Amino acid sequence: MSLDSPESVYKIIDDAPYVNPTEQTRSLVFGAPGKLHVEHGRSCARANQAASETYIGMRITDNVLLPRGYTGMVYQNGFELQYEDADHHVLGLGATIYNVHQLGDILFWDAGGLISDVNGDDDYRWCYSYTVVAWPKPPTGVIAPFVSRVDIEAVQSDETSALIFTDAGSGSVDRIKGQYVSPDRKPKAVLLSGFAASFTDNDHHLLQFGFDLGRPKLRGRKVKWRSDVVLKDNDKPPFRSAEMVSILKGESVEVFHPSTVVVEGGNVTRGSVSNDVRITAAKSEFFCAAVGNPFTRRQVVVQTPPYTWAMPMLTGWDLREACSDQHKRTVGAWIESFSYVREPGAANGTLRYTVATAFGDSDPGPAFESLQVDVLGINLLGPTTGFDPGGLPPLQPFNPGLR
Repeated sequence: MSLDSPESVYKIIDDAPYVNPTEQTRSLVFGAPGKLHVEHGRSCARANQAASETYIGMRITDNVLLPRGYTGMVYQNGFELQYEDADHHVLGLGATIYNVHQLGDILFWDAGGLISDVNGDDDYRWCYSYTVVAWPKPPTGVIAPFVSRVDIEAVQSDETSALIFTDAGSGSVDRIKGQYVSPDRKPKAVLLSGFAASFTDNDHHLLQFGFDLGRPKLRGRKVKWRSDVVLKDNDKPPFRSAEMVSILKGESVEVFHPSTVVVEGGNVTRGSVSNDVRITAAKSEFFCAAVGNPFTRRQVVVQTPPYTWAMPMLTGWDLREACSDQHKRTVGAWIESFSYVREPGAANGTLRYTVATAFGDSDPGPAFESLQVDVLGINLLGPTTGFDPGGLPPLQPFNPGLR
């Protein structure tokens, strides 16, 4: 699994065979006619082996029918990887969205995932969560000042590998330096589309897998960031890592990073918790008596700036065993659902989301996790008096329709 250049990363994912999805769900989150359309979904697939002499991993094609005259983008909002038959060592793992394109009013993309030991012959299941954001195509000519509008522009990675970044291959924590220079408008947000990490010597037990996209620094038409990644057992075997991102531009786009969030439900401790992931290499504790959850689910509430619409972006996770490295059966962190409410004239909005994690083997012991979720805010420009942002429609089941 060569992660030494953006080109090699793209070749790996674009050589993966297509399979049929085994599970697909999607719900409408925001439906404001003529303004913004947001859906959140999850798709899963299975493969009877992770690799052969000609390919690594698997992929599916997903799509969504947008409102007529809209354009849009999609970003990954988490992943879940699981060996089907038993727990195993891990050589590498990853999940990504790529090859995003639009034909008419239909947004298409490929998505793929992988978990494998050195043999690559084990059945596995992969799921990913994603969020689709769509808006009316910009009008041509002069924009009337009294017309409400949404101003967003998306740049997503394609076959040129322009938004794929690889690490420098150094230390127990890898650093991925990312940079994007816009040819025109200022970039406003960096969204995670995918990741990959792989040991370079052999497969191993896992003690820890962590990823932090970092805090983008915006300077004019340039945005820079540094992501941190850790993949380790009880020692510090060498590994490589990569990431894929998307860029958003436009006056409507804002990003908010809450330093803390409030857990109001789930199978974890309730109350205020840190929303900052700081990736450091964990140490094993052979004589520990720690208590933790190998599978977690938490309902979270965040007070946001008064955006017209807001949605979560999973930008970091730190998953680790409480005591010592183990075989792995499942690894993952994903946003399950979300909603947003802002009363007219209110000084804040309220974002609620449910996020889950998994990190364990067939006989899981205690594990710990920390998560980082940023807020993507979208504002309506122009007159908004009496406007209903359409924030809480009934959840609607996904109809695959086009398949």
